[in-house]
Amino acid sequence: MISVNTLNISQPEVKLLLTDSKDSIDSISNTSTGGIKELLISLNHSRINSISIEKGTLIVESELGGVKRRVGNAENFHLKVQNFELDSSQHDHPFKVEEVKIGFENAEFDLSPTYYMKLAQFSFSYQDSTLYAENFQLIPKLTVKQFAERYPYKKNRMDVNISSLICSAVNFDKLLFQEKIEIGKVDVLDGNAHISKDHTKAWPSRKRFSNPIELLQNAPIATVIQELNIKNTTLISEQIMPGNEANSILAINDMNVSLYNLANDSAALIANSVMRLELNLKLMGTAFLSVNGTFNLIDEHQNYALNARMKSTPLQLFNPLLKSAIHVEIASGQLNEALIALKGNKYQITGTTELNYSNATIAFEQKDAGFLSKLKKNMISGLANTLLKTNNIKGKSNYKIGQVYYPYDHSVPFVRSIWLAIQIGIIDTMIPFDINRSSSSKTTGKRSAKSTQTSVVSTKEKNVQIEV
Repeated sequence: MISVNTLNISQPEVKLLLTDSKDSIDSISNTSTGGIKELLISLNHSRINSISIEKGTLIVESELGGVKRRVGNAENFHLKVQNFELDSSQHDHPFKVEEVKIGFENAEFDLSPTYYMKLAQFSFSYQDSTLYAENFQLIPKLTVKQFAERYPYKKNRMDVNISSLICSAVNFDKLLFQEKIEIGKVDVLDGNAHISKDHTKAWPSRKRFSNPIELLQNAPIATVIQELNIKNTTLISEQIMPGNEANSILAINDMNVSLYNLANDSAALIANSVMRLELNLKLMGTAFLSVNGTFNLIDEHQNYALNARMKSTPLQLFNPLLKSAIHVEIASGQLNEALIALKGNKYQITGTTELNYSNATIAFEQKDAGFLSKLKKNMISGLANTLLKTNNIKGKSNYKIGQVYYPYDHSVPFVRSIWLAIQIGIIDTMIPFDINRSSSSKTTGKRSAKSTQTSVVSTKEKNVQIEV
């Protein structure tokens, strides 16, 4: 038994070693002290009233892959422990402590050959059940062009800045002793992210994307987060597209996201099996978009529902999306309101798109492929506009609601799958002709899901192929 009243340490150098060695625990347990088990027994019923470490330097070293190197450091490392008592006979909860505070400042970590991370401040308090991080930065080492050249397949490049991250009602006991994450609330505040992707390349051949339900179900650790909020965030999506000289840029501003009941713990799911989504943002800085969704976390078919509403905005706002997806630009037009209702599962996405718009005209990009290469741009645009439903006004007799059917493809990211499903509904609304989709509508949905495929717009006299 050991009893310590007060222990103060000033300006130490603290080293943290990361290792993937399976023998690391064994090597510790075989030391001359008789091993961890014997050490805990010897310290049984030990008590420490107060431990304080101040103004320390934290050094993080890695021995992953058998190569030892320095991967990170931080300033002003501090630790405070109050009323610590060890009882090794209590296997599920071998110690009691009144307070543990840990923090550091100005941290830098070398994460990989392509990223490093900075953190201005980090702290947590056991007593207050809080965790706080300030000025988090995930910084790529390569430019967008260099990153695209490095990988032979499609891969997201991310540049992320977050002003502050606050976790409250954190159950540290369950994390330490039961390996469960249980958090009352997570707030991610004032962030911005720049994500780029090279669409001239394919995803890795065996890459499989999951929907949010499947991601939670397959998470390696039991998790319950009652509320997750991402507030006042800007997202820039930059896409390198085949045949485009300039990259496609999509800007999302003033984004606020709330998720409720992110859970995969069986006991928690008995009480509440539904995860809810609330999303509000400005598209390209002007168009207001709101989304609400529900996800059934215990349903074997992984059912979810999404409903979106967009307020009045010029149709030209969607040119960055349409140009990259189907090589079409909207020359004019006004969207009065858009209502989108989707239902999905692990097999398919169905639903409707209500586009209330007026005075729409479109123009095709010049493409060096097939049918389009033989015609001048203005001729193609003129033909397309004869097929286009120029006005779709709610309350009019010819008002059309677009229909959505999209067989879910696990080789496509979830968010892109949602956009491809919506795209089918947009085309079904704006092109008021029968679409030659081989033998069934299901086949059409599958063909329309790929950007490299073609849909065939049929009139009485001819078929016009449009790359989508």
